Amino acid sequence: MKLGQWLINKITRTLEPELQDAVVGDVAELKMSDRRAICELVGLVVRRQAQPWKTWRPWLALVGIVGPVGVLLSRISAGVVTSFSIQAIAYWKYGVPYSSGLTEAQEIESLVCFSLAVICWSWVGGFALGTLSGDAFYVNGTLFCLVWFCLCGPLQMLIYSARLVLNALHLMPHTALPHNLAQFIFFAALP
Repeated sequence: MKLGQWLINKITRTLEPELQDAVVGDVAELKMSDRRAICELVGLVVRRQAQPWKTWRPWLALVGIVGPVGVLLSRISAGVVTSFSIQAIAYWKYGVPYSSGLTEAQEIESLVCFSLAVICWSWVGGFALGTLSGDAFYVNGTLFCLVWFCLCGPLQMLIYSARLVLNALHLMPHTALPHNLAQFIFFAALP
């Protein structure tokens, strides 16, 4: 299969199933070149994806949920991971639990409460995002995941790596640095 035909097939898959056959038939009937067919299909997909954004609901989901709830969710998850990381680093290095002034039961209670907060905020945010977004859910859902990715997810591993490099060059102090590669990979990849 040629690249143009493969790309046309991939683009038409983004359309609704009942529209796919009609679009493929129209492209074959008009005997368009692959380049022109791809341009026309991309234009059709963009117009169809832009249609839901003419109402206020997807914009409310974007401004009211993706922004604030995405940031809040990533901060809560970062707090949970940080708390767990501190406990794990202290136990790994010294063989004793980290003492923050709370009893072990209170530490566990705190970790469970924050974990439940992440679960609840994720569910509520996803439900409200899906309800408000409608057909624009894929765009808003992708942006919601990008907010998490940039503030709490895998991007944090890159930021942590940059901090390690800056610390090695004595440009930035960094506390609780792991002393070997296994600890670095474990604690950097943990979020």
